[in-house]
Amino acid sequence: MTIELAGEPLVLLPEKAVHWPAEKILIVADLHVGKCATLRTSGIAVPETGTGDLEIVRELVSRHGIERLMILGDFFHAPDGRTRQVHDAISDWRASLPDLAIDLVLGNHDRSSGRPLAEWRFEVHPWQHAVGPFVFRHEPAASDDGYVLAGHIHPAIRVSAGRKSSLRMPCFLFEKTYGVLPAMGRLTGTHVVEPGEDARVYAVADKAVVEIPRQLLSR
Repeated sequence: MTIELAGEPLVLLPEKAVHWPAEKILIVADLHVGKCATLRTSGIAVPETGTGDLEIVRELVSRHGIERLMILGDFFHAPDGRTRQVHDAISDWRASLPDLAIDLVLGNHDRSSGRPLAEWRFEVHPWQHAVGPFVFRHEPAASDDGYVLAGHIHPAIRVSAGRKSSLRMPCFLFEKTYGVLPAMGRLTGTHVVEPGEDARVYAVADKAVVEIPRQLLSR
């Protein structure tokens, strides 16, 4: 799904990422790497590392000729998720993308989990980072510096599916002054949002992104 935002064409991908073709940038939010390891410490049976979302990023980088990855916070999930296995998996992933520039705007989980290792060559931004007409942040809020793209809230909507039923779907939400990406991490939860009157909403439906008219939104 291609949209125009702040005068720039952006492609909304069903992998819950945004491709900015003009700048060859891939934008993602809320990967929460290491959450599997955190769950395992609580006795929940999940895969050993749970870094499969990074493999999706690698595939998108290759498919779209991406030169720069913009992460809108919460790359890590928690301190106890930073196991040796997780670090090794990230190191292998980074080594496979030697020419990719990576920017990370710190999120609330990153601040408690610690920064990426120096060898991974992330450019870390404590609060925000502006490129062209966009301001990249973790938490959504209006900015005088440009149109904000953020994550943090893991947006989802309920879509009417009959008189007494509805579907809950992750979504891209674009308000007048800021937009929110869905969480890319597959083990993350979602939060049902109430779009503003002039908002545009695009739901992630399996392998497609579809615009949802306001009359189909269910409370």
